[in-house]
Amino acid sequence: MVQNKFSTTKHINQRNYLIDILKWVCMVFVIFQHVPAQGPTLQGPAYLHENFWIRFAVSTFLLLSGYTWSLSYGKHNVSNMNDMYKPSLLLKKFLRLAIPWFPIFILATIFNFTMYESWNWLNFFRYLILCGYGGGNYFLVIMFQLIILFPLIFYFVNKYSFKGFLGVYLFTVLFEIFRWSTSMPSSVYMYISIRYFAFVGFGAYLYKDKENKFSFKSWKIDIALCLSFAAGFVYIWFCFENPILQTNNFFINISDGGGWMLHNTFLGALYWLPILYILFKKVKVKTSWIAYMGKCSYSIFLIQMLICVSILFFSPPSNGDVTKNFYFLWFMITLGSFVGGWLYYLLFEKIIANKVAALIK
Repeated sequence: MVQNKFSTTKHINQRNYLIDILKWVCMVFVIFQHVPAQGPTLQGPAYLHENFWIRFAVSTFLLLSGYTWSLSYGKHNVSNMNDMYKPSLLLKKFLRLAIPWFPIFILATIFNFTMYESWNWLNFFRYLILCGYGGGNYFLVIMFQLIILFPLIFYFVNKYSFKGFLGVYLFTVLFEIFRWSTSMPSSVYMYISIRYFAFVGFGAYLYKDKENKFSFKSWKIDIALCLSFAAGFVYIWFCFENPILQTNNFFINISDGGGWMLHNTFLGALYWLPILYILFKKVKVKTSWIAYMGKCSYSIFLIQMLICVSILFFSPPSNGDVTKNFYFLWFMITLGSFVGGWLYYLLFEKIIANKVAALIK
């Protein structure tokens, strides 16, 4: 049985606004990733920087999910595996994701089968299982998986602390070696949540370790994270200096020529997780409009692909010049996504989805 050792009263009325600000930053990065598909191709250092930093937006979102789910366990005195797998608790998490998603899915379905392809029931159910259209839908598939799998990750991290996280990280590494050795298609790999376990597990660890300060009193963990960052820095340096690594489907991108370019998260975790660790330990922020928009990040995520496709579909043709009007379009898509997501959060996610989930006892 997993004993709950968290203090649950201190954080009930205290919100960590750093989480909201990180969500806002990540959402800007997510939109940036989706728009360049219609714009200039990134090459050289810009291409590498996108892979090393911007593409970790989704990984960071999942780390924040690991933190907030752990926070929820603490607030509600979830103390053992039976509590974690209580049907009502799992259903609440599912509804908080599914209720805001479904209307957007219906709108995207109408747009897709009106503008791009004729109606087909088989395709409709395929899109339904894959949670939508476009490259960003895999995030929801992974989140639905994690509703079931996160209690297992939390169990090891809660019981064994940093060693538990290292075990989760090692499991991620073994999976990546298996993926690489079997030439797993990227169209399959993108939907498997194991590739993000290191980030989700570290989010759970950050919550468990939230009371400890970053100091040399916890020197073993601090040294381990410093060594991790150094290894990550060497990894970046080697990738910048070696063109062979830049196209290797183990070190940076995972692609089988099917159009999906996915990044390898467990190597990037070497330098990205220590940075987030220091941010959580050292940075204290107050509420702001950025933090408020971070609260709307899920609604923004849901609506941004629909906004992106709609604006690009009705924009004037570039006549072969992919850079023509690109930055103006990027600005309009970003503005439309944030305004639309904010309104959707106010009118639907906050009022309907959260209240419906709250009815589940």
